[in-house]
Amino acid sequence: MVGNSLTRFSDGTLVLPIKRRDQPFYEGTNPTYTFRSSDGGHTFPQRSFLSDYGNEVNITELCPERLLAVIRYQPGPTDQPQTNKTVFLADSVDSGLTWENLRQLTSVHGQCHGAAIGLSGNRIVVAYDHRYPRELGTGRAMISHDNGKSWQDEVYYLCHGDVAGFPRHITLDGREILTFIGSCYGDVSKWENAMGKSHFSLIRWRPV
Repeated sequence: MVGNSLTRFSDGTLVLPIKRRDQPFYEGTNPTYTFRSSDGGHTFPQRSFLSDYGNEVNITELCPERLLAVIRYQPGPTDQPQTNKTVFLADSVDSGLTWENLRQLTSVHGQCHGAAIGLSGNRIVVAYDHRYPRELGTGRAMISHDNGKSWQDEVYYLCHGDVAGFPRHITLDGREILTFIGSCYGDVSKWENAMGKSHFSLIRWRPV
């Protein structure tokens, strides 16, 4: 099992996505689930199937009971991430008890690990990694003006680097965003090469 980011909602509910990596798979292939806790994390008795092939999941509460999951979707050979990673989305309208409308957000392979934020005026921003090929590494963002039903073709570039991304963000007033994102320049053929050569950026910005 592989854990993802724990999320706390306005009513105190905790939701933790968990990916099952090893067979046997009882629901789907390489399934990812969400586990809910309503007692402050003492127990997580409610399990829900989120998607096949999901990992690095981040969940955002857009409004009470309405959640948006941003999923690194990776079918195919695990040793060829540049050929099969993209970003998918899924919705929940019951605080994570069930998930629906699994759909693709990015169409370029090598993109993954995103996080969403809701803004005023029915807008949603998803920031994500463009991780492969390494020389094109960037942190990017896409914007929806209709609560995630459709997305603008325009892409915002937040940072660059041979490894760039793993974004998190908050909204300051429903219009402006504070994004925390990392990047590394240099030889990243091995992850340990990034040690001592990485930096984080705080970006205060608002979509046009």
